[in-house]
Amino acid sequence: MKAELSPAYLKKKEGIKKWFEENREQKLAYMKQYREKNKEKIQQQNRDWKRANPIASRKQTLKVYGLTVDGYNKMFSKQKGCCAICLKHQTDLKETLHVDHCHETGKIRGLLCFRCNSMLGKCGDNTEILKSAIEYLKGELSWT
Repeated sequence: MKAELSPAYLKKKEGIKKWFEENREQKLAYMKQYREKNKEKIQQQNRDWKRANPIASRKQTLKVYGLTVDGYNKMFSKQKGCCAICLKHQTDLKETLHVDHCHETGKIRGLLCFRCNSMLGKCGDNTEILKSAIEYLKGELSWT
C-alpha cells in the first residue's frame, strides 16, 4: 500500500517547484558555481556511483547513442570482442570498448579501444590528417 502525501508536504513541494521556475537563471548560475568549486568531489562521487552501479552506468552511457545493452553486445560479438582499428581484444584492455560515432550524423561506426577512439577524436575524424600521419610514419613525409 502506498502512503498518501500530506497536503502540507504537497504545498511545500509545489512552492519549491514554483520558486525554481521563477528563479531559473539564479539557480543555474548557483549550480554552475557549485560544480566549478566542487569539481573533484563531484567527479569522485560519479566514479563511486559508476563502480557501485556498473549495469545502470553502462545503460546510461549507451542510451546517449540510442543503443541498448543487447545492441552493444551484438556489435561486440560481430567484432569478436576486438577494437575495430587495432584489433586488440577486450581482455587485453583496461576499459570496455567505446562506442565510436560520427559527430556530424550521430551514426554509430563501431567499437574502439580508448587509444584508437582518442586518436580519431584528436584528429577531428579528419581522414586527410590520418593519411598524412601514415605517410609520416612510413617516412614518406619528412621535414629533415
